[in-house]
Amino acid sequence: MEPWVCQRLTETFVLDADMRKRLADLNPTAASRLADRLIEAQERNCRTPDAATLAALTAGAEYHENRLEGVMVPALAAE
Repeated sequence: MEPWVCQRLTETFVLDADMRKRLADLNPTAASRLADRLIEAQERNCRTPDAATLAALTAGAEYHENRLEGVMVPALAAE
């Protein structure tokens, strides 16, 4: 997969607060898995996001994971 595809997925489904909330409300498992896969792509050197994007992606993944587990989580900074 080309790196720009991962970047667009990150921007659309993780970094955009409205879309992130919508996806998490409609399908929290998919939201969590998507964020995890994008982090995995970075760990496998399939993409190299900038530091701010990686930090936001990591925060988004933690947010979704906590929601799935029923842990009360504060809103992400972009929300």
